[in-house]
Amino acid sequence: MKALVCGSFDPITFGHIDLIKRAASMFESVTVGIFINPDKKYLFSEEKRLQLVKEAIKDIPNARADISFGMVAHYCQINGIGAIVKGVRNEKDFVYEAKMAEFNKRLAPDTETVLILASPETAEISSTLVRELGASGGDLSALAPECVIHAIEEINC
Repeated sequence: MKALVCGSFDPITFGHIDLIKRAASMFESVTVGIFINPDKKYLFSEEKRLQLVKEAIKDIPNARADISFGMVAHYCQINGIGAIVKGVRNEKDFVYEAKMAEFNKRLAPDTETVLILASPETAEISSTLVRELGASGGDLSALAPECVIHAIEEINC
């Protein structure tokens, strides 16, 4: 079965990578879907996010990256994806993801949502934290891969 790990990945973090690796061990293939919300302001362009995700997952043989401007459920239907994999760090994430799972099930009845609890060592990592700490010149080495750290340093120069 094919799976989709989706998000904005602005930027990709070690928490995302942990989730992708875990999904890749459960499914025959995993697409890391970078979904674009035109109403949202991003630190990185969609092209840069795609480049960073590709670099971060290059050692996961059954994972690939893609960009979509559409809805997750429709992407799954078009691409024959049977599972949406989402990470859950806390109760707030669970409530949000449960609602999204119901919505996606209505639109794509053949696609299931699989919620995976964040690993304890990555549960506090978020893209927001990486962006904020990076903007202040903080140490990102425990939060994000080297390619992301370099990309943030380039912005801050």
